Amino acid sequence: MRVLITNPETRDQLPLGETSLTTVDAGDSVVALQNPDPIHSDATSSNLAYVIYTSGSTGKPKGVMIENRNVVNFFHRHGPRPRL
Repeated sequence: MRVLITNPETRDQLPLGETSLTTVDAGDSVVALQNPDPIHSDATSSNLAYVIYTSGSTGKPKGVMIENRNVVNFFHRHGPRPRL
């Protein structure tokens, strides 16, 4: 992960490594002036969320495409803090 957006309350609890951290406070005047209406998106559950690269059993790199629905199902089953 290159950039992580968080709030001031959780900033010090995050292990960062090489991740750049950006803090957003809901009380900040710039944030408070933003339009609160939901953003329209054409994204669907079948859109690509990310790709896992693996060598599998062949030793040749290949990508496994993970759709949005798979990510949602994972968090629905395991909750917001999954134990891996």
